[in-house]
Amino acid sequence: MLLSDRDYNGEMKVGDELRKARELQQLQKDLHPNKSKIRRDVEAWRSARDKVIEECGGLKELEKYNKGEENNFNAEKLKQWDRFNSKSVLKQDENGDILLYKQIEQEIGNIVYEVDGDGGAQYQEVKDQINNITRIYRDFSTGDVSWNNVPKHEKIRLNKLL
Repeated sequence: MLLSDRDYNGEMKVGDELRKARELQQLQKDLHPNKSKIRRDVEAWRSARDKVIEECGGLKELEKYNKGEENNFNAEKLKQWDRFNSKSVLKQDENGDILLYKQIEQEIGNIVYEVDGDGGAQYQEVKDQINNITRIYRDFSTGDVSWNNVPKHEKIRLNKLL
């Protein structure tokens, strides 16, 4: 949380908080310069995965398994290997923006939460009020709201807003 340019609400930090975050980011780069330069040997990964597929029953049995047909493929072994050796990542463009999210934005545009046709103003006002109340009682190490510390009158106020 301290390294991030954004606070727990997703808003961009400002002032000293942003300066501290940037200094900590630079310190991390200085202390761990090779962390971002991890090389991935895709060919070695593919050959290792192909070997596991052969051990599990072969490519033809995998195709039968994927189609839902009767097969002799050990899918659990492959799933376990994938869990330890694979990482699911959403495709990104050259700017690092996730393509799926860009496509969703293009197809549906910005979602506006309207209350009584007000263009989302009331929704945003209520959301801001809730954030203002919970911000005070949030545990900055975990990001969770410490409900035991919230006074009774604030809990009543939150219940009316929700």
